[in-house]
Amino acid sequence: MDKLSSVNPTSRHTSKLQLNWQQYEQASDTLASNIYKHFIACGLPLSHVYGVHRGGVLLADRISRRLNVVYSSINSLEDLMFEPHAVIIDDIIDSGDTMSRILKHSPGAYVVSWVVKSHSSIVPSQMLLKVPANTWVIFSWEVEAIDGKPKT
Repeated sequence: MDKLSSVNPTSRHTSKLQLNWQQYEQASDTLASNIYKHFIACGLPLSHVYGVHRGGVLLADRISRRLNVVYSSINSLEDLMFEPHAVIIDDIIDSGDTMSRILKHSPGAYVVSWVVKSHSSIVPSQMLLKVPANTWVIFSWEVEAIDGKPKT
């Protein structure tokens, strides 16, 4: 099974950007509004919102509620099928590898990301922040584990 995974910070990250819950709410509302305007302008029905596991799930869930459309999470690439006129959402596109693998299953998808790193091989249909490749982005939902062990 091809699982989608997260990366832990390494020495290649020399700067840090911390995003809080208020910024998350503002970002998700802005992205939802922009998605709505895009689909209205194109005359296309918006059928489905997909969130990339892990961070994209929270963002996609909130956006799907704002748009009143069906939501699903992408947990693996096994048997991945997309509804037509769907939106694929992730919290961050780093190198672009994960999104590239997803787009093989839906080449014309409307891709949305809150944050995109400057070295990404993917240019999403919509994004809010572009950050340097050496920036470690910490989202509000990335909290320390109760037991004090590093998060996975």
